[in-house]
Amino acid sequence: MSWAGWRSRVPSNAPTVGGLRPRLEAPVTAIRDALVTAPVAHADETSRRVNGTLHWLPVLSTNRLTAYFPHPKRGGEALDAFGLLS
Repeated sequence: MSWAGWRSRVPSNAPTVGGLRPRLEAPVTAIRDALVTAPVAHADETSRRVNGTLHWLPVLSTNRLTAYFPHPKRGGEALDAFGLLS
């Protein structure tokens, strides 16, 4: 599958990602806190290219919640950077 020539269909007046950050901080923190305190959680990772550079996509999940974040490093360093091992 090629993304060449793909154009976003997001309206030009839609909020930007930076504009959404303050609104997403509380739910992301709540999800992270719930995952860290869950009695059982699954951890995994896969790789992805971000602007041509290999990044890792660690994931921590339960049967109801999932958190994943791109990071240039893999393993514990990536999970710790997002507070998932705290």
